Amino acid sequence: MADALKSRTPALRESVFVLHAISPGAGYMPLTLDLEPWLKLVEGRPCWIYPANNHWKQTEVTRAWAKLMWRRGAHGLYLFNWGHLLYGFDRHTPPQSETLGTVWFDELHPSYYQALREIGDPGLVAFQDATYDLESEDRGKLDGMQGDNNRYFRGIESIELPLELSVGTHTIQLPFAEDIAGAEARGHTPLITLRLRLMQYTVPDDFDVSLNGDLLDPATRTTRAIFIMDNDTWMEYPIDSRLFARSGNELTFTVRALNPQMEVAPSLNDLELVVRYQGA
Repeated sequence: MADALKSRTPALRESVFVLHAISPGAGYMPLTLDLEPWLKLVEGRPCWIYPANNHWKQTEVTRAWAKLMWRRGAHGLYLFNWGHLLYGFDRHTPPQSETLGTVWFDELHPSYYQALREIGDPGLVAFQDATYDLESEDRGKLDGMQGDNNRYFRGIESIELPLELSVGTHTIQLPFAEDIAGAEARGHTPLITLRLRLMQYTVPDDFDVSLNGDLLDPATRTTRAIFIMDNDTWMEYPIDSRLFARSGNELTFTVRALNPQMEVAPSLNDLELVVRYQGA
């Protein structure tokens, strides 16, 4: 093909070249994808790494992914199924709605494609609101596959949720790419909230949560049960932004005691880190 172009178009004879790109992750591990081995693989070669994100997500969630991938050294970003008619909401639906259905392109809500105008520029998304929505096997039973089968076929062994909170200490990695010092220098005040969705949690369950070794004050924790039959409970902690590192954050759960009347331990099924900027 390249030879044919050279022979027919003199202006292209010396300018036709082949570009190579790899899009790792299959789109199913937006936050836990480690780019370092992929970047080393193409180092010094005419090949670029474009991490993938599959299916439309709310703008704040997409921003967090983009910030993290740029921070990890991605050469570009790849979105798959973003314009799929089965994953849209129309102009009469509230912006950023999680209720998606079949929508014609010309009926899509303008906010549906908001992230596309932003994520290609790391500077543009740097100090905008973001939500780090950690992947969970419980929430992402893909294509009808569950548990070990899902991990085997998708190659997503790095996904850490759900996490059984048995008595003892449990640590998971918490992705974060916000430039706190840069935000404060520009007059922004980042407000950060950790949101945890627990299953089978009951009041006698006694545990603490720490970020990078600093205990999150249990007195600031709020708890709200969503569906008491399954004990689907959201917990929220406000977090001092100065506790975060831009990489290498660890969230530790220290479980001291569980309700002896419960046959199963509670589990952490979902985790969100919500970052909202005020000022400037």
